[in-house]
Amino acid sequence: MIRQHWNIAEDEVTHDVSYTCRPMIGKMTVSIDGEEFTLKSKFLFIGLARREAFRVGDTQALLAVGKSGRAQVLVKGKPIEEN
Repeated sequence: MIRQHWNIAEDEVTHDVSYTCRPMIGKMTVSIDGEEFTLKSKFLFIGLARREAFRVGDTQALLAVGKSGRAQVLVKGKPIEEN
């Protein structure tokens, strides 16, 4: 299982983003400020990269999942440091 977490600052608010991936069963979830979303994927999806756009407040962000199942969050094309 892969678990990752980021904080995205927007003006005076910090948004909490977390990502959990279970590649062997094909389950991916993203939580944005406590609201959880399930991303559809296939069983044993290792080797398939994907990108999912999302918003945190008024900020547009991108979740870029690599072939290994690990993710990166980008805001305005720049990666956000993982916590």
